[in-house]
Amino acid sequence: MKKLIGILILLLLVGVVININNDNQNNQKEVVEKTENKDSAFDRQILILQEDNNDTAKLLATTINEKMLSDHHLISEINNLDINDYDLIIITIVVLNNNIDNTIQESLKSFDFKNKDVSLLFVGSDEISLLESQASTYINNANILPGLGLTSEDVNNLETMNQFIDGWLTSIY
Repeated sequence: MKKLIGILILLLLVGVVININNDNQNNQKEVVEKTENKDSAFDRQILILQEDNNDTAKLLATTINEKMLSDHHLISEINNLDINDYDLIIITIVVLNNNIDNTIQESLKSFDFKNKDVSLLFVGSDEISLLESQASTYINNANILPGLGLTSEDVNNLETMNQFIDGWLTSIY
């Protein structure tokens, strides 16, 4: 009788060990799947478009490019790009008197953004809601994400500029 009870206890223990092992394998598979999905969420292809012949726009585009892997082109080159290659498009624009240059407006109007995520970085004004409202009228078929407005003083202070850009990039990426 003692042998029979011993065998039953042994079989019970073996069953528990096998069950625990299977649960661990299932949990490991679940963790791997979640990790793979998380990695793909951060694998966005980014395009930075900067205003032509503007040192401030170039500085901002370069700063963003250093923070995240991206392609960097001039707004005037927009019609030569395959927009399907990108998930997020960042456009840096220098504004005067809270107005966006007509040449930039026309370049952007002529382009279909194909429902891509677009975020705008304006320099020269912190009136972001006004500028985003203007821009939304000529950026066709885009999902406009929150933008960032920087004053000239913000850009001249690299530490402040980087803090603003880091916070903004975190919110759109």
